[in-house]
Amino acid sequence: MDEKIREQEPALRDICTRFLERFSGYGKEKGFVFTLNQDLFVERWCASDKTLIKIPGIGAHPDWFTARFTYPLQSEHWMELPDATRLEKNKKHFYSENWGSLGYVKLHGLYGWHGKYAMIIGKTKTEQIKDEPVINWWAELFQQVLREAENLVVIGYSFRDEHINEWILERMQHGLRLHIINPKPMAEFRNSLVNLHGNDPIPQPLSSQMSEIWEKLGPYYPHSVPDFFVKNHTNLTPEGERFFDSLGL
Repeated sequence: MDEKIREQEPALRDICTRFLERFSGYGKEKGFVFTLNQDLFVERWCASDKTLIKIPGIGAHPDWFTARFTYPLQSEHWMELPDATRLEKNKKHFYSENWGSLGYVKLHGLYGWHGKYAMIIGKTKTEQIKDEPVINWWAELFQQVLREAENLVVIGYSFRDEHINEWILERMQHGLRLHIINPKPMAEFRNSLVNLHGNDPIPQPLSSQMSEIWEKLGPYYPHSVPDFFVKNHTNLTPEGERFFDSLGL
């Protein structure tokens, strides 16, 4: 996995950075990207001269978010998650005005971190989250941001974590607009919510939770993120313009 991440094409890495920049805050406002991925792709390759990207509540390796991180992972890159006392100090800095303009939050932790539950996996995710102070705070932060947001953009999420679905649905019931970017045709994606591979030709019934999410679903974009940018350039394609216009970005 680490080797594949290091072999990404520069053009794709640039697109990732330009895409994330669109969600950054301005002035006192903070933007957020929440992810369930447990790799270091964004930390490795997203280096912006416009946006200060940080992970709330923890320190960072000096090469993160600089595009200098092109060598194999070493033990020096492993991070120690803060205990409850240190987390409270870190939170005060996060809420200061000069913290940064884009928070990158790893709701299920990361390979390469040290902590009781540095990676949230298995069938007891909710319990694990509560037992790791910084990841529990990130869960609270996610819910806080959803309460204040008008739009949520989802990329690559399979909707198989009931606790995440619950938080999203609760806000959708109060007007949150859910946008999904997925290269699959919409019907195939809908089937994948029941059958992971989405290859059942007969639509299957969704769970009650997913049925309500699906009924309230906002725009669906049958694309991948590179489709929003002109090849070898950072200008937007017509699809990209429509997408960002729908978000007011």
